[in-house]
Amino acid sequence: MDGLEILLFGDAILADKSVSKLLNDRGALVHTSSSVAHASELIRSNSLDVVMTSLPGGDRASVDLLRDLIQSSQSIYVLAIADDHDARTTKALLDMTSVSVLLSPYDENDLADAVVQALVGKGLDDELAGLRSLSPVLEMGKRITGGAGIEELAHSILTVAVEETEADSGSIMLIDSNTQSLYVEASQGLDHIVSRDDRQPLGQGVAGWVAQNATPLHLGPDGVNQDNFGQPLDREELLSSVSIPITYMNPGDEEQSALGVLNLNKKEGKPPFTKDDLDMLTVLCCQISVALKSFQLYTNLQDSYLGTMDALASAIDAKDSYTSGHSSRVSKYAIRLAEALGMSDQEISAIHQAGRLHDIGKIGVSDQILTKPSALTEGEYREMRQHPQLSYKIIGRTTLSEEVGPAVLHHHEFMDGSGYPDGLSGENIPYGARILAIADAYEAMTSDRPYRPALDEKVAVTELHACSGKQFDPAMVKVFVESVL
Repeated sequence: MDGLEILLFGDAILADKSVSKLLNDRGALVHTSSSVAHASELIRSNSLDVVMTSLPGGDRASVDLLRDLIQSSQSIYVLAIADDHDARTTKALLDMTSVSVLLSPYDENDLADAVVQALVGKGLDDELAGLRSLSPVLEMGKRITGGAGIEELAHSILTVAVEETEADSGSIMLIDSNTQSLYVEASQGLDHIVSRDDRQPLGQGVAGWVAQNATPLHLGPDGVNQDNFGQPLDREELLSSVSIPITYMNPGDEEQSALGVLNLNKKEGKPPFTKDDLDMLTVLCCQISVALKSFQLYTNLQDSYLGTMDALASAIDAKDSYTSGHSSRVSKYAIRLAEALGMSDQEISAIHQAGRLHDIGKIGVSDQILTKPSALTEGEYREMRQHPQLSYKIIGRTTLSEEVGPAVLHHHEFMDGSGYPDGLSGENIPYGARILAIADAYEAMTSDRPYRPALDEKVAVTELHACSGKQFDPAMVKVFVESVL
């Protein structure tokens, strides 16, 4: 028992001098108390290992006092000595958490073994408390694997950080590598309006220092002197502030580099940030760093795919001077129609990509067919009609297929079911494909072709109206003519 700190609580156990003597003889540091208030104060001011108390038989008031003592500190563990003849009191103790029971009468060895068992129980309780503190971290892990975006994750992680630490305000700032500055991705409880356009240069201020040095800072009580970093805590009423770097170590690197900073603030009247708070926040920052790096890798991969696809689309344009720039123009018309229809940014992005790539399958169609100045034969037309499937197969090898693929595959379907490749009709035709169909047809009509010159815009609009409901979605034609042209 050398070095153990044990509190003897209650008149009954204090009256038994043998307990105190035994613990002292075995090297324990013994504290004594007979009131809940005094015992609670000792618990807060000392690193106690175990509280020991002795309950007289049938003394329900002592059980209630013991319950109050346990509730006053979530980290305390109690060894209670109870009368073997009092089944009700013993049962009440066994039903309480963070309590082990030593039945009297007992000998010196029984008491020593009971103290050891109490220490084991305290260790288990501490581990469970640690697991419970990780629950928000585990929840964030689910969100990350569930595919949440960076903005959503930043707001979710900041909410957890603020709630778990009882902070009054906070922010997550990310590094813009192009400008070597920090911008606010998410914020809570800040008095001033925060804009993504606001920038804080790396190295300036607390957050800038933390990001540049990839080192956490704890300002306020027991923290560093904030004046050393160019700007003090924003408001005098702030009690303390923490800034944790969001870091990532690339394979082969010896040092971590920062991707951003998590900042939290507390005002007067709140308990200061603890080491447990900082440990939990560090784990949260590790999670968002993994999400950020994964997002960056995904974005780079997407950019690589799009670059390759654009190169192929340009190759199609190069095969036929008449259709040069067709895909780009179709994409612009489709984007403007999607915007007029009130589609989301993500959906508009997919329409943009679909417009650029809708004819990419023509790379597999012979030049003689693409540039033929007269009507196509039945066989040539069958070959031309294969280009949507070829486009879809090419896109299917990329990560774009789920959102972009259906629009590309079905942009030649007709509302009456007479189109190709699958003869879909009405609302069975994907929404994006109906948009592309109008943009593609209008661009084709108003551009020169090997077999005819470009049509006047008014003639093209008349043709759209004439085919509305048969070839094109009538509601979309109306929006296109009124809001896009």
